[in-house]
Amino acid sequence: MGMLDSVIQKILADRLESRGLDWIDVRSVRLSKAEKSFELELLLEGEERPLVARLGYEVRDDTLQITAVETGKRWITELLQLVLLAKGG
Repeated sequence: MGMLDSVIQKILADRLESRGLDWIDVRSVRLSKAEKSFELELLLEGEERPLVARLGYEVRDDTLQITAVETGKRWITELLQLVLLAKGG
């Protein structure tokens, strides 16, 4: 994991914790600027194995917007897509 990935991982972990989502452990983050995506390895409390999430993004007016989400579990993917629609990315 590169230095930028480590910084992103720390920021994301702090943000999740500050919002009461301490049951999500961010195990790793991999940023691909070329593909404009993040790959996250998350361990959710109560789950035996980590969940891999792929997030597409774009930058608009110096703001990072999540544009797509995909996970290995369909119900989580669909739930996150609904959240994206509700929150506007």
